[in-house]
Amino acid sequence: MLRAKVEKPPGLFGGGSGFEWKEDTIDCESALLLAILHARLEVLRVLLEKGARVDGEVQWRSSHVNLYDSRSWTADQWRQQRCQFTYSFPSALARAVGRGGTATECDGTTWHVPDRDGKLHVSLRGGVVTLNHLTRWQRCSAGLLVRPHVEIVRLLLAYGARVTDVELEGSRKSPDQEFLDALLSINAALFLDPVHSNSNWLPPPSQTRFRSLMSLQLL
Repeated sequence: MLRAKVEKPPGLFGGGSGFEWKEDTIDCESALLLAILHARLEVLRVLLEKGARVDGEVQWRSSHVNLYDSRSWTADQWRQQRCQFTYSFPSALARAVGRGGTATECDGTTWHVPDRDGKLHVSLRGGVVTLNHLTRWQRCSAGLLVRPHVEIVRLLLAYGARVTDVELEGSRKSPDQEFLDALLSINAALFLDPVHSNSNWLPPPSQTRFRSLMSLQLL
């Protein structure tokens, strides 16, 4: 929960009229995403066994920091900037691979995450975190060094996570060949037996064309 001092609108004859405390709640990381972020393999396994969704975009938001110390926020700042950053990955699998994320600032500016140092900003730990008129970044979020684990990738694949070009491209940039091997093993299984294998896989366009040409040759 975010709490901040916000200036009241000017009175009827102009001039400020003090401030008021305002509150808002912000969407943070899901339990599935937290298990991936902190490499909690057994927690992730339980969540997947209980039906946690592995597909679809994953995202969380970070609060704005008042860089003017004790000054109140303006009404416009509260309305437009209290959620300064939105972090997103196209899928939980992309986050597990550690590539393909995007940070979007409240003004629409975007950049890739993790950053060059392999770090990602995540919410502070706790079931309910209260952010009280923040003046420093350290009180708003925590920097997390992204350390992908291939066992987490394999577990997500076992529970039907889709493999797209995003995850394949990300795994090719990893210095650990095991990530690419894990994704390609799913590709190979589906290519040989697309009916009885993981039906959630989305083949890259190039492989789809190759499979079509191969079918024509067999006919």
